[in-house]
Amino acid sequence: MNLLQLPAEVLCFTLAEHCDVSTVVSAAQTCRALHVLAFSKTVWLGLVEDLKQRFIVDTTQCLPCSESFRELSVKDLIKL
Repeated sequence: MNLLQLPAEVLCFTLAEHCDVSTVVSAAQTCRALHVLAFSKTVWLGLVEDLKQRFIVDTTQCLPCSESFRELSVKDLIKL
């Protein structure tokens, strides 16, 4: 079975839960299909959550009090 034959949800979960930022960006450079998946909001929410749990990113310092990082666009999540 080819990696890209897996459902998009499985690939997004795998990227978000089991990869770091550099691995996701590297995967995105391999083909268009992985690029689209790698830059999905689901993946970046998972990456930011992981960085937050490891105290690498403090979303409370990056956002106004009324805003949750889950409400950000993918572009803004990447900026974090």
